[in-house]
Amino acid sequence: EKRLKVAGFASSPGRPGEKARWIREAHRWLTEETAVEAAIWFNYDKRGEGEHDWRIASSPESLAAFAETFAAQPVSR
Repeated sequence: EKRLKVAGFASSPGRPGEKARWIREAHRWLTEETAVEAAIWFNYDKRGEGEHDWRIASSPESLAAFAETFAAQPVSR
């Protein structure tokens, strides 16, 4: 059986509520996909380098979505 480890994923902020929605959808997919053994969030603020704020806590909504999903049910088998 093949096992997949996602070694770095994240979402940029986008429009209000979009990142929180993406977090919930990513968690649903990752927990339903039986080949995924583990997933690691790329939790960095790279705005100083001309990129996005990739952190979980980039907004109260995204932090709440993460707490409801990944923190409550980690993707690790």
